[in-house]
Amino acid sequence: MLRRARLEYRFRCSAQPVTLEEFFYLIWPEATKEDRVLMDRWAELRKARHILTFREFKGTDPEEMKAIFELLSSRKPGQEGKLYASEIIRAHVLPEPSVLEFTKGENPSRFCFDFEEFKSVVWPELKQKWVTRDTIRKMKQEEEFHAEKSFEVGLAGLRGNQAK
Repeated sequence: MLRRARLEYRFRCSAQPVTLEEFFYLIWPEATKEDRVLMDRWAELRKARHILTFREFKGTDPEEMKAIFELLSSRKPGQEGKLYASEIIRAHVLPEPSVLEFTKGENPSRFCFDFEEFKSVVWPELKQKWVTRDTIRKMKQEEEFHAEKSFEVGLAGLRGNQAK
C-alpha cells in the first residue's frame, strides 16, 4: 500500500502529515466521491471496534460509550443520532444472533437505537463481550488499592484528631 500510494514521493514534495483522506486518494486516485464516503464510513466502523478491542476496555467510561455510539451512528442527513442495528453487525462489535435478539425479528437495517436505548440494551452486551477477565482483575486491584488508601487517609485523620 505504501508503494502504491507513492508516499516517499509525497514526502519529498511536502513534509506535512498525510491525512486518511489524502492517503485513500493516493492509493485509489480513481475512486469516486461515493467511494470515498464509503471508505470513510469503514474507517469509522473500524475506530469503534478499535475502542473495544485494542485498549483496556473497561466499559465504565461514559466518553467511550458516547464515542462508540457516535462512530456507529448513521451519517445520513436527517438520521443523525440513530444507530441502526445493522451497523453493529457491520462493525463486527457484536455477533449477528445477539443483534437479532435486540431487533425481535425486525430487519436490522430498519431497526435503530437512540442513545438511551443503546446505553440500556447494547452497552451491557458490549461490556459482557469485550471486557476481559484480565481487565476485570485489574479493576478489582485498583478498587482495593483505592479503598486501602482511603482507609489509611481516614485512619491518619483520626490519629491527627486524637493528638489534638
